[in-house]
Amino acid sequence: MTFTGDLLIIGNGAMALSTALAFSARHPAAQVMVISDRKAPDDIETAYVVDLRRLQGDCQSSAAPSFFTEARRIICDDRELRHCLFTRGEVFALVKGDAKSTKILEEKKATLGLDDQKSASKILPSPESIRSILSISNAEDLERPGHTTSRWQEAIFDKNAAIVDLNQLLLILFHRCQARSNIAFKFGVDIEHPIISDNVFKGVVLKEGSQITAQTTVLVDAQICQKLMGLSPWVRITGHDTTWLKPSESVLRKYKDIPVLTNLSTCFTVFPPVNGEFKCTLKLNDYGDGNAPGIDSCPWSLTPSTEREIRRNLAEILPEAADQPFSRSRLEWAMTTESRSGFIARNSQMDGLFIATLPTTLEPQAICLGAKAVDLIDQVATSSLSQKWSLSDTNTAPKSTPGLHKPIIIVGAGVFGLTTALHLAQRGYKNVTILDREAYDQTGYTSSAASADRNKIIRASYGKQKLYERLAFKSLDSWEKWNSDVRNASELPDSLHFSDRLWDNCGFVRAGELSGLDPQETATQDGFPEALKDTQYRLTDESRKRDAQMNDINPTKLDPFNRLQRGLGWDGILDGTGGYVAADKSCSWVLHLCQKLGVQIRLGDQYTFKEFIRDGDKIIGVQTGLDGTSFPADLVIVAAGGWTPSIVPEVADLLQTTAGSVAKIQLPPQNERPDLWKKYSSSEFPCWSWRLTGSKMQGTEVGGIYGFPRTQDGLIKIGFRGTKWTNMAYSNAEGRLISYPTSAHGLPNKALDNIREFCKENMPDLVGLPLATRLCWYTDSVDSNFLVDRVPGTEGLMVASGGSGHAFKFLPVLGEHVVDIVERIETDYTNLFKWRDPSAAGQKARFNTPSGNWPELKRDDLSGSW
Repeated sequence: MTFTGDLLIIGNGAMALSTALAFSARHPAAQVMVISDRKAPDDIETAYVVDLRRLQGDCQSSAAPSFFTEARRIICDDRELRHCLFTRGEVFALVKGDAKSTKILEEKKATLGLDDQKSASKILPSPESIRSILSISNAEDLERPGHTTSRWQEAIFDKNAAIVDLNQLLLILFHRCQARSNIAFKFGVDIEHPIISDNVFKGVVLKEGSQITAQTTVLVDAQICQKLMGLSPWVRITGHDTTWLKPSESVLRKYKDIPVLTNLSTCFTVFPPVNGEFKCTLKLNDYGDGNAPGIDSCPWSLTPSTEREIRRNLAEILPEAADQPFSRSRLEWAMTTESRSGFIARNSQMDGLFIATLPTTLEPQAICLGAKAVDLIDQVATSSLSQKWSLSDTNTAPKSTPGLHKPIIIVGAGVFGLTTALHLAQRGYKNVTILDREAYDQTGYTSSAASADRNKIIRASYGKQKLYERLAFKSLDSWEKWNSDVRNASELPDSLHFSDRLWDNCGFVRAGELSGLDPQETATQDGFPEALKDTQYRLTDESRKRDAQMNDINPTKLDPFNRLQRGLGWDGILDGTGGYVAADKSCSWVLHLCQKLGVQIRLGDQYTFKEFIRDGDKIIGVQTGLDGTSFPADLVIVAAGGWTPSIVPEVADLLQTTAGSVAKIQLPPQNERPDLWKKYSSSEFPCWSWRLTGSKMQGTEVGGIYGFPRTQDGLIKIGFRGTKWTNMAYSNAEGRLISYPTSAHGLPNKALDNIREFCKENMPDLVGLPLATRLCWYTDSVDSNFLVDRVPGTEGLMVASGGSGHAFKFLPVLGEHVVDIVERIETDYTNLFKWRDPSAAGQKARFNTPSGNWPELKRDDLSGSW
């Protein structure tokens, strides 16, 4: 059997049905086919079961609120659809001190405009105020003796929040489609493979053997996009527990008018009993993604721990419902995107194919988006331009960007190279290769490169630099997820173990001996998100010390060097959002992720960069190794850290290679000195910095130092950045002498003197222990902003470098913005990182030197012992 039509839609959700209706109405003579591997919306098992979903407008997109408003208007104005809508409001609660949930709540406050006196929404600062919003006559039952402390401690109430019965909405749309003579359906069919000819998407072959072809295809089903077509690996399909509670009549009467209740800290939501049942969801368990069952219901039962957690949440907010029986349970699969928004776009590498998909949480909004998809289809049908419309307001036609199958070479496997490769692969680029002279897959990231380190500090303390602050908070979510992913991975590289934590939220103390905060810290505290200010503890504020103790923060973290008790100067901040990541293990993890996504990894001496392959002013590849092996490329991205200025001479006025000084102190075996292992563990000892910002050191003053808790193998790292050193020993292609990494052993005496004197005063139990040293070669930019851009005047060449000692924390997310530059998408970040006039930073600020230039490294000034 073969069907040939004008439009093929793959999927059967609200986006698929609204697109079919819009196309059918606009083109009544056209033939539309909708296919899906799931059951029809009128299937008896699902059609008459209430499935409540939020109608929300809080995705990370400036366009989303207007779509939310339009969808709500369409539903309210439609005589049939309005019966699917229920306006009950929603409470968003959390546990005080939960930084991640507080950040989400802060976003919601901004979205709801709670600073506006006219806002119908409310801030609920206490458990009592939360209970009052429920309008429950005997809410005092929540305080019954024997109950644990409620985790519903503060909240906001969005009075206008609405919920939609999604199944009824789909059923109405489906019946309207059936009434159209030019729309046909095939449900319960599996796709064997797509039909592609001459880079044109023609249709699909079904497993039953039949073919369905069309002039245009719209892919709506996210699982098919991700698994079968490989067109949108940037979406993730995850599972969560859903159950329905069947209450008694008395419980139902008591709680019938409650709003939606969501606890951001416990990942729990309970919906009002619209159909006589409470729908409860718990997104606590990570069921992963990939080869999962479809979104249709499958046999499922709650684990004992999951059931206990659901009942505990109910006991804390709806106590009389906590012991009611469950009627059924289901593992629900949901599609999400990193930005929590969706996209409607023409596939720029394949004619005849469009992608139109939304996160599952936003599916009810799709009722207003079908017409948008048809607008794009009609526009492309009458234009040769590759236009794009998306929920993130991207309306730019792509210029000269590499195709998904064109070769992209990345020179360098450090933080910039890895994050770029990862995000290229996640956006669907199929021919990405990383080249590096270090065999990191064998050494587990050990070298003199800045990224190849034991640990790196994570902080969001950026003063007035709000873009970096925002990006740092975004990266924290990814670090948390990666911890979980490593723990649950089916396979890991040799340098990682399932028990490894990439990210340790042990806190970050920024301190000095003088009373008061330096200007950088003052700006950070003044501008820190209001909802997260509770995570910032002034080291000399007794009330904040008590707050820290109430939040189970070890008192030793507020004065890890015991300076106050010794009568020494001590002031600063303990940043509860900070900590550190295991840099070497994190790089190995991302290298592993890249390999799983199909990135080609070429590591070792034979892949050392030798020279570019040129065609006039265009770079068309690179040669590596002594034998000059060629790697052709449509685009070359140089992300070689401290070696970047020697490869791309054009950056000499923007980037400079400098050496930071690192000392590593080995504790005695744990059975010999368990006291030291306990004292310097991350549960008792934070990351720290001593006079790292603010006034410059004079003479023999000690400062510019930072350090970490011990590693799993008892290593304590202390770094000195008060002075950086250059090695002006390399003549670049333009004949200019530039700084270049060297493998000299030992540290400059000034660096070692600072570390020694600090340890004598503050960590005397470390002095004399085995000491190793390392020069860590950074790439400083002229203004400390990253340099990610095309090289002016040279087609086919990009630079991604200039980490300036603060890039590693962004490993999970920075590549997103690098790929934006690859695709010529303009954002605040691409403007921040773009090629710039080096004189704009001022001569005195050049490469962050106090004045003039950083001192040159002298081998006779190096020492490697106490």
